[in-house]
Amino acid sequence: MRDTAIGQLESSHRRHDDRLELLVAAAEQLASGHGGPADLEELEDHVTWFARSVPLHFGDEDEVVFPALVAARAELAAPLAELSAEHAGLLAAHDHVREGVLAWNGREPPAASLPAFVAAVRDLAKRYRDHAAREDALFAAHRVKLDDASLLAALAVRRGR
Repeated sequence: MRDTAIGQLESSHRRHDDRLELLVAAAEQLASGHGGPADLEELEDHVTWFARSVPLHFGDEDEVVFPALVAARAELAAPLAELSAEHAGLLAAHDHVREGVLAWNGREPPAASLPAFVAAVRDLAKRYRDHAAREDALFAAHRVKLDDASLLAALAVRRGR
């Protein structure tokens, strides 16, 4: 699956799904009153990973793959533009969660703030999963023959490889 540009995006979606599941679990564990330093470290690890991964992923879509899809199938322009338009809001939601975690400076947060934090994490996870599912469905419904060698090279260059 990773030998195509679409396959790389879909693999990225699965990695994000896995990390979102771990992020939600760590937030819920901390909020349950049974969490501790390991959960804080896990939250820091996840939000730091997302801060690197998600902008790269969205850039891959917006700068390389989506334009290639539109060039191949003009009717995809509107749905891909709608998906791209959601990226800023998803990045802001990731930043909001990350800022909350990093503001704790490795210390356990006030218990009163945890319900809102867990709600923000769950909301982020739902919004991101819904977004990725719509992308995956669009890719599946509109199998497009792309020049994957060129796209994979462009993705590698974009990421400094």
